[in-house]
Amino acid sequence: MNKPEAVLFDMGDTLLSYDDFQAQRGTKKMMEHLDNPHNIPVSRVQEMADEMITVFDDIKQDKNIEISVQSLYRLLIELHGMELEKPLVQLELIFKFAAWNLELKEGITELLNYLEETGIRTAVLSNSGFSGEALERELAHFGIRDSFEFVISTAEYCLRKPDRRIFEVALAKFNLASDEVWYVGNSFYHDVRGAYNAGLQPIWYNEDLRSPEAGIPHFAAEDHFAILEKLKKLS
Repeated sequence: MNKPEAVLFDMGDTLLSYDDFQAQRGTKKMMEHLDNPHNIPVSRVQEMADEMITVFDDIKQDKNIEISVQSLYRLLIELHGMELEKPLVQLELIFKFAAWNLELKEGITELLNYLEETGIRTAVLSNSGFSGEALERELAHFGIRDSFEFVISTAEYCLRKPDRRIFEVALAKFNLASDEVWYVGNSFYHDVRGAYNAGLQPIWYNEDLRSPEAGIPHFAAEDHFAILEKLKKLS
């Protein structure tokens, strides 16, 4: 295991924790920022959203295809005769901050500071239906956007992890070979398997101490401090 030239991070439940998800809470808050001339109830919009998400989830899992949340919003808004009062990216953020309790993962600030101090480059690659701009604004809210060279949301690239090609997009942006880059993520299937198949060094952020799903070589870390210590040992 070699010291990396760059470290690529997953976002949800790796950089940030996403807890206490309540979709209707997010939809209700979002609809407060829509022109709703027919007084469509939140429950009706949420019911259709749930139906569509169930369909999308099957496609996403079977084909590793990503679906844009902005496209879903357009469908729900225009189908019910509502109109936007704010840009879609703002609606994404309104929904996210209402639907989840979001917090920075413990130790991530210390890890990012060390990476910056030692000249190791960093970026984000996230399986997300939310736009890249929404993810960047979310990271900025927590004061860490400037730590990353770029942010890739799979919503804008059709494909999602573990498809190796989405990792290759990040490698092209870094202009680095796969064996020069680590990938840190919490999902064994999407992150460890995907990174390994693309030739990156998988770092499994495994705070729940789960068992590996397959015999794939990887480094397991129960927190970001363990990743930091591993890097220091390699320096």
